[in-house]
Amino acid sequence: MKSKIILILMFFFIFFFQNLILCELTNDNYVEFKLYPQIVLGSSFSDYKDNFYGINPINPAELLFYLQDKVLPFGNFILHFENNNIKFHFEYPIQYDFSARFKYITNSIGLNLGTLYYFDPSLPVFSYLTLKEENFEINIGRFPLKWGNAMYPVTISPTTFQDNFNFVFDFPKTKYYFLAISSYPGFTTEEKSALEENLEDIKTIFAHRIEFDFNKINFSIGELNVIGGRTPDIIDIGPVVIYHHNFRNNSNVVGMMDLNVDLTENFSIYGEFSVDDIILAEEAGGITRPFAYAYVLGFEKSFSEDFVLRGEYDFVNEWMYTTYDSPYMTVNVRHMFTTKDGRFFADYPLGFIYGPDARMLTLNLSTKIFDIPFVFEYNYLVKGTVVEDGLERWRWFWDGWTSNTVSLPVKGEYKKYNIFTLSSESSFISLYAKLINFSKFYLGIFYKLDWKLTF
Repeated sequence: MKSKIILILMFFFIFFFQNLILCELTNDNYVEFKLYPQIVLGSSFSDYKDNFYGINPINPAELLFYLQDKVLPFGNFILHFENNNIKFHFEYPIQYDFSARFKYITNSIGLNLGTLYYFDPSLPVFSYLTLKEENFEINIGRFPLKWGNAMYPVTISPTTFQDNFNFVFDFPKTKYYFLAISSYPGFTTEEKSALEENLEDIKTIFAHRIEFDFNKINFSIGELNVIGGRTPDIIDIGPVVIYHHNFRNNSNVVGMMDLNVDLTENFSIYGEFSVDDIILAEEAGGITRPFAYAYVLGFEKSFSEDFVLRGEYDFVNEWMYTTYDSPYMTVNVRHMFTTKDGRFFADYPLGFIYGPDARMLTLNLSTKIFDIPFVFEYNYLVKGTVVEDGLERWRWFWDGWTSNTVSLPVKGEYKKYNIFTLSSESSFISLYAKLINFSKFYLGIFYKLDWKLTF
């Protein structure tokens, strides 16, 4: 009881006297603490909470559409240091653990002090160390990544954080990108039974991309290589070859290209194509993996600095990201979360946000109302499903192509979703609202309180 009273007094002190304790934000080195008093309305999602427990990996997109990742923490502790060309940034959020966030996407106001034991020990999810020079930049840490100009890329998207190392070399009219990502190598009991006993517990993803700048035309080519069950070598990394086949087990290579064209000063079009497996002529008569590919086409029109319209169409075919049945080789990342209910896995996309066998049309409008930025977005999603043990669910990364080794789940119907999203981010408040098929509604309003000590 005493601890609860102290926490409440601290909250009201910061709320009413924040202007007296704020420091000038003029220095690059600081220690910062943020509080987010919040109101969350989403009772229509509360019936989903029991679908995410068990021994199998979870799909963080199905049913909740990543809403658990949109709930801001109750507080955030930040360290940031800069010295010439070196930056160090560390964040530690105070929030419910992953499984509790599923459970508490329902009507709530503020922080329930009686449920502090739900807090997440698996964090942080955003920290980095950067070295930046005139012609190159090196980063290592845990943060989202993105390739290309698309809102919803199909090769590397910012859907979740990545434990990664990356660098960029800047040449005249050309940039070279290289990155390495580690995916958590843990497996369920069922997955372990299907794996070879001599495999190592390691899954690493290497990727590189070469970007050419021809003034109004920007063109890139690159590749991504998933290496699982063994330690990678230079052949796997292949930092200067594109879509190379090393003809070795436990390696899955994806090729990509993207293009951006500025047709006028205020209008541009762009696209990205990603391919996992191609059926070659010499393979057509034998057992080969299916053609697996994805693409996105889009445009951006700026009517003014404060009024920008964007549109996209994403297509991901049935076997993209999953032409291997082994969880070591699928093109995705796995995170492990520790909760009060134990540890469990979540399989997040590395590419398209809604995974394999999907199509999505997107319209996005960014504007300002009374100098407050707002983003309105509409998505029409068509998502493939499978039927397994009588349950129809989204096709996900564990539904890999297995040749004739095991039976596949029965292909289900395509599910259609109308998704409306409204978001706003200002210096004092954050808003996020989502409406799905005119029946499921979520609203999160987060007020921002900020204490910062600079030095």
